[in-house]
Amino acid sequence: MQNRIKRYGAIVRLEHWTIALSGIVLIFTGLGCLPLFKRYYITEIPGLKWTADFYTVTKIHYLASIFFVMGVIFHIFFHGLRKDSGLIPGLRDFIDSFKVILSSFGIGGHPPCDKWLPKQKVAYVGIGFTTLLVVTSGFFKV
Repeated sequence: MQNRIKRYGAIVRLEHWTIALSGIVLIFTGLGCLPLFKRYYITEIPGLKWTADFYTVTKIHYLASIFFVMGVIFHIFFHGLRKDSGLIPGLRDFIDSFKVILSSFGIGGHPPCDKWLPKQKVAYVGIGFTTLLVVTSGFFKV
């Protein structure tokens, strides 16, 4: 136990789960805003009759979006003010990510890592860009 690295404290875990759970709600209610639930009989599943009401689904979607956007803003400012840049990948992380992929096929060895794997850092940037696109697109309704 003494060689374990503590990755996240309570605040970061709360932030993570706020974004994760609100993201799941946004995906679910976003599909309901299309309206797919009646067409594909999701409303017939016990406990999901409420999904037939477009206005209820839309209100829940907007409420979840507030939690999602506030979580993202908190994430940017909290880690920005603390100068937590450990998950921001450098050129070496991209090279090491490629080595990790090769090592999974038995080519070469796995590069040493510290708190995060190189591919976790690269994935973090991908998730960050995707999140910014989703939040930006959420402000515009077609």
